[in-house]
Amino acid sequence: MGNMGTSKVITELKEFISFLQTLWGILAGVSVLFPLSNALIKIIPLGKWPDEGALKYFSPEQVTVITMLICLFVMFHIFCKRRLLKAEWEMNQKDFKGVSTEKRMQQNSVNSFFLGILALLVYFSITHLDFYPLFGWESDNPIYVFVDIFFLIFYSAFFGLVTRAFVLLGMTEYLSEQMESQ
Repeated sequence: MGNMGTSKVITELKEFISFLQTLWGILAGVSVLFPLSNALIKIIPLGKWPDEGALKYFSPEQVTVITMLICLFVMFHIFCKRRLLKAEWEMNQKDFKGVSTEKRMQQNSVNSFFLGILALLVYFSITHLDFYPLFGWESDNPIYVFVDIFFLIFYSAFFGLVTRAFVLLGMTEYLSEQMESQ
């Protein structure tokens, strides 16, 4: 039983590595590291209020770790759905009905990318509003942790949605190559 479980893990790992070797798979893998690169390069402002950003209770490191976990989850979730997507793809190729799975995945990728950009624009907008003095939130009232949660949601949404866009394109390429090799 243990040997069978080990071979399944090895098979899964080989498939995952095969997925990551596609062009979009490489970009999907790299996109998981985008939040970490932002912590190093600081393109998107993420810091403590009032000096470097809008966060009051969460540290930039905490937000970065949560965001990276979300990106990892998105990548693994879509990868785990590959058999279902492949079966749906094969059914659509046989039936020629409606929008193909490939086109739907590509459209979902585009939608995710632009929703991610929208989330980033919202994040930029609310970080520049300077909420704390605007609403008299200079006190240390713990209720204002919800403002940090608001920032976390839009910051994470940007990276998660961009990761989803790349992973969907990677999965499209991966499944297309698998279909051709059959």
